[in-house]
Amino acid sequence: RVDPVPIAWDYDDPAPIVDFDIYNYSIVMNPVLGIEQIVFTDEPLTIQVEQSDRSTPLNPPERPYAYVIPAVWTEVIERLSL
Repeated sequence: RVDPVPIAWDYDDPAPIVDFDIYNYSIVMNPVLGIEQIVFTDEPLTIQVEQSDRSTPLNPPERPYAYVIPAVWTEVIERLSL
């Protein structure tokens, strides 16, 4: 278990740019629902995206010493007793 618990991260700046393979798509209006939807094609497409290989935790809180478990949660208590 990691202690303290990271809940926010500081990422690389600038992040490296990498090629990312996806399928081409278009956004069309759905005539039945009246909303826009994404429709994918079988045409490959390569886009460039930022990739973060490294990150640093920011202001991690300490893990609690104990947790309060309601007595009616008998299944949880049994599992924790193993």
